[in-house]
Amino acid sequence: MVDNSVATAQNIGISQTIISMTIIAVGTALPEIVTSIVASIQGECDLILGNVTGSNLLNLGLLIGLGAIITPLHYDIEFNKHIILLMIATAIISIVTQLDKDKSINRPKGIILLLVYTIYLVKLFV
Repeated sequence: MVDNSVATAQNIGISQTIISMTIIAVGTALPEIVTSIVASIQGECDLILGNVTGSNLLNLGLLIGLGAIITPLHYDIEFNKHIILLMIATAIISIVTQLDKDKSINRPKGIILLLVYTIYLVKLFV
C-alpha cells in the first residue's frame, strides 16, 4: 500500500505527505472506524473514546518513537501546523463538552469535528 501510494503521489504530482495523511491514514484507521461504528450502534461510548484515544497515543508514542529509533524522522513546520489545527479543534470540542450539562459529544459537535477535518483536507490540497 505504501509503495503504491508513493508511486501514485509521484505520478499525479501530489506530495507524499498528503497521500500519507489521507489515503494511508484512512486505510490504517478502517479497523478503528468499524469498531467505533459498532460501539456507537451498541451504545458503548467509552469504547469509542478509548479506541480513539488509545490509538492516537499508540501512534504518537510507540510508532513515531520506534521510527525515530530506527531512522531519524525529519519534517517541516507545515506538518506541525496541521497537527496544531487538529489539536486546537479537539481541545475546543473537549472544553465545550465539559461545559455542557449533559457532557456529551452530540450531533452538532460531531458535525463540527467533521467540518474541521474537511477544512483540514481542503487545506492539504490547496
